[in-house]
Amino acid sequence: VTDRSRTILAALACAVILLTGSPAAQIGVIVMGALFGDLFCDLPPQEGQLPVASPGNARSTGVAAALFCILLVASLLPISPAPSLRGLAASFYRAGALVFGGGHVVLPLLETSLVGPGWIDRSTFLAGYGAAQAVPRPMFSVAAFLGAEVAAGPSARVGAATALLAVFLPGFLLLIAVLPIWSRLHAAPSARRAIAGVGAAVVGL
Repeated sequence: VTDRSRTILAALACAVILLTGSPAAQIGVIVMGALFGDLFCDLPPQEGQLPVASPGNARSTGVAAALFCILLVASLLPISPAPSLRGLAASFYRAGALVFGGGHVVLPLLETSLVGPGWIDRSTFLAGYGAAQAVPRPMFSVAAFLGAEVAAGPSARVGAATALLAVFLPGFLLLIAVLPIWSRLHAAPSARRAIAGVGAAVVGL
């Protein structure tokens, strides 16, 4: 967030989330960031060489993009207030899908999903974050700890595996879906402005 338009966008995103607090609002804020960024953000400087496009496979690209969207919509459906593997998978998939700009951005999303409904207490959540700092990258490794804590008892391993898979899956699906067209997106001024806007919105989120 390095200019006035992105500062305003981050503040607006923060206000929307504070006023609504719903998971659907998180997606709305990111879409708003892309639209606002394309219209009002300055064009970010081009850094380095363009990445080489992979020829890809049209079918696998389409399947990955469709699966990403279907699972994201499913993660927004109402879930039982009691802890469950379905709820765990939905919470971590949603967090993994909405992360732009590094693993630390996932923390407020997970705190809302896990601490908010009382699935895990705040001190345990922060202990997991602290433990993750002692582990080499990536920050997402905190998912295994939190999944095990939420599932607890005999299901702890299943909970850890579910959370870890769910938080990493969106990134792999997006990679398969976007890599073949990444060079064109990276070169398009409107796409670069939109991504700058998304980054600012996520800071506010």
